Amino acid sequence: MNYLRAVCLTFAFLFAVEAVAAAQEPTTSLASVLTTGQRVRVHSSTEPRHVVGGVSAVDVDFVTVIPDGLYPMKIPARSITAVDASRGRKRSWLKGLVVGLAVGVALGFAVPVDAANCGPKRQTSALVAKR
Repeated sequence: MNYLRAVCLTFAFLFAVEAVAAAQEPTTSLASVLTTGQRVRVHSSTEPRHVVGGVSAVDVDFVTVIPDGLYPMKIPARSITAVDASRGRKRSWLKGLVVGLAVGVALGFAVPVDAANCGPKRQTSALVAKR
């Protein structure tokens, strides 16, 4: 009975180690995901901070990134934990225009304005009379 239990635990341990090793292997290569000139943020176990810049070259073993205003850096592909790639900026000026117009019109109707008394009261006649 103990022999069977030891064999089952050994197989379970081996399968668990294999699953962890398989999970650490990348499913796609960086060369198929990144293109030259693309803006990226690379998180690596060899660099203390993430590296932000443009991709200069992508190889099976290394990714070369040119940070802003610095020299190119070769980062080992095995040390890369995450890569955030920029897809550009999304500009929504038309949506902002419509929302601003709607808020302006709503406030214009919500705030009462008296056309006969539109502005601060002038008391020039009272000031002249006191002198």
